[in-house]
Amino acid sequence: MARNGQPLQIVFAFFVVLQVCEGERYCKTENCGEEANKHEEYSISQTVIEESLFMISPEDFYYNFLVKHRPFVMRRVARNWPAYTVWTETYLIQSLTEDLQVSVIKGLQNFPFGGESNMPVKEFFSRYSQEDLTLCDEPTMEMLNDIRTPLCAQCHQFMEKMTVKFWFHHRHKKASTSLFFQPDEQLLTVLNGSATVILISPLHSEKLPFDGDELLAISSFDTDTLSSRGIPHLTVDLVKGDMLYIPQMWWQHVTFSTEYNLFVQFLWPSKTSITSGNLQSSTQIRGDHLPSIPASLRNLLRKYEERFLMTDVRPLVCLDQDKRMSEYTFETGKMSPDEYEAIHNGPDFTEEEPCNFDASNLQSPCHFATCFEDPESPICIRYILDYCSHWEDRGCAIELPQLLNKVEKSLMKQITSLKSSYQ
Repeated sequence: MARNGQPLQIVFAFFVVLQVCEGERYCKTENCGEEANKHEEYSISQTVIEESLFMISPEDFYYNFLVKHRPFVMRRVARNWPAYTVWTETYLIQSLTEDLQVSVIKGLQNFPFGGESNMPVKEFFSRYSQEDLTLCDEPTMEMLNDIRTPLCAQCHQFMEKMTVKFWFHHRHKKASTSLFFQPDEQLLTVLNGSATVILISPLHSEKLPFDGDELLAISSFDTDTLSSRGIPHLTVDLVKGDMLYIPQMWWQHVTFSTEYNLFVQFLWPSKTSITSGNLQSSTQIRGDHLPSIPASLRNLLRKYEERFLMTDVRPLVCLDQDKRMSEYTFETGKMSPDEYEAIHNGPDFTEEEPCNFDASNLQSPCHFATCFEDPESPICIRYILDYCSHWEDRGCAIELPQLLNKVEKSLMKQITSLKSSYQ
């Protein structure tokens, strides 16, 4: 489904901001502040991306890189995947079937959030070599059978909410994406081609320039000026078989080589559970102190990273090893409506599950009748959006990320165009 239009972009940006709000977590150790400073210094001082010539264990990945938000490269680890050898253009056409609609982005500078449309697979492969088109979609079940689950991510807390996508891009000259960030943790794997990736920590978000009304990407920024602007950044070259860990919320800029490029992307949310028992009272946001949306987003990205780095590390439990991606169930756009409904769940507003918003605030969704009747209705979602733009309430962090991440994208534009019920 195309994501054109500023209203839809604002909703997605709001979802990212709410995920940032989830960074307000509790430190359980006495020296939490000291640990936060140590982690921040560790991140800022990183000048090169650590590399390994082999796949590492989930424990090594989790404790040494993921919880520290340190980018990491594993070289040539995908060369044993069936997809590494069998994913040719002919194979992709056969696997996807000619009439299947795939998500295509026109103009690599719009990748991954803009210029998106759907077209039949056959049409894409007849046009992509003459036009600047990038296929970015979920693999079919047949294609998932060709992908080995990365050993470093074979844990329930990674796989439970994981999304798998693949990128196909072919141009006769080098081309680059905008500078953008993803709200999820990710492993980017090269099956064919090569790329140069520039990464910038969210800690330095406020040093980056604004780009008009763009909220999630900076398309007009010249990355060659990063050093002269004093913006710390990391650069890594990827070749066939390499796998790069890109931490959640990190800015990234990808330059593709002048050949047939095929990438697989693993995405999953990085969350620490927050219980309603620890909720604080909501605080109203004063209108005269509200910054612009771009400035507010940059500020929240920095705060999210700071809070993430000071959060206590939770134990890692890994039960399943050595599986193919087809052995897992994913929430993808390729699901039937029945399959989607079977796993779809939004915020709970029932007597059995207490409202996670501030119940003492009469304007909170806890007191909005529509949210009890149908918490996933556009009217309820719009009310929550408006409430969370006026109040700092930890319920926004608990409920909205999962709600906006699961609701069908076709409803997003409808939600933003509704007349608000918030008073």
